[in-house]
Amino acid sequence: MPLVSTIGSASARGFGLFKTSGNGNVISITYLVVAGGGAGGSYYYGGGGGAGGLLTNNGGTAFTVPPASGAYTVTVGAGGAGSSGTPTNGSTSSLIGTGLSVSTVGGGRGGAFFSGNPPASSGGSGGGGCSSGGTGAAGTSGQGYAGGDGTVNGSVYPGSAGGGGGSGGVGTSGVGTTSPSGQGGIGTDLSSLINTTLATSSGVGYVSGAQVQFAGGGGGGMDAQSGVISYQPQGKAGGGQGAAYVNGTTAGAGQAYTGSGGGGACHVATNNQTSGNGGKGVVIIKYPASSALATGGDIINVSGGYVTHIFQNNGSFTPI
Repeated sequence: MPLVSTIGSASARGFGLFKTSGNGNVISITYLVVAGGGAGGSYYYGGGGGAGGLLTNNGGTAFTVPPASGAYTVTVGAGGAGSSGTPTNGSTSSLIGTGLSVSTVGGGRGGAFFSGNPPASSGGSGGGGCSSGGTGAAGTSGQGYAGGDGTVNGSVYPGSAGGGGGSGGVGTSGVGTTSPSGQGGIGTDLSSLINTTLATSSGVGYVSGAQVQFAGGGGGGMDAQSGVISYQPQGKAGGGQGAAYVNGTTAGAGQAYTGSGGGGACHVATNNQTSGNGGKGVVIIKYPASSALATGGDIINVSGGYVTHIFQNNGSFTPI
């Protein structure tokens, strides 16, 4: 994902160039702001939910907190609610205060085939299109990618749905009842911001090997009534799996504190017509110091010469 430039006269001054807070501390922060993921699409054969929008300055220029800045307001977006009728988009996450305004868009819900249920919705990343030709929705530039399209597979079976978009790539499109439905778009590895040990202990991010991933798309729902395959439509970076007719699996939820999308629903006949919830977002703030120079966050970790504030809920980051 593209790096984010901060705004205002106090932006991008690097580490340790001037004193900021009343007691002389310099706080040069690296941040990650991830919105809530969208829910998967409802039956029949709903598309995967799009990931919440992701913005970070990790790997770029740190933001140096201005003097007498006061508190920075942190909002952590909820994931969208899965449903058999009208699923919802994820909610916005943000980090806003003096000289800095970072806001991400909630992930778009997946689309549904059943008459009266809604199509895919755009968001930070877009929701996947439903089967029978549903179109994946757009993501937000710089925050995420589009969802994949659903497939049309003749008049007997509606086919398979598209995967939700992720922060690192588009959701794939469905390809028929005898092949996989769309998988969620890939997420973003932020292991250079939060290591696997801290991510695991705090329940933040999707840990895969040496990576800590955020904001992947949900898997699309799949028909496959013929029973030819038992493929399970997959989400990425903690995105929920899509439901499949042939093995009666239910749609999975996006993992909490990843901002990943929920899985698409399937069919009333197999009682898996309800889509998966989107995963809640997260805000992380990190800076070089041997002890905390600010308050705020559900978890404050001090190790290796850095302090990390992890916000799993709304709060404020306030320099001491």
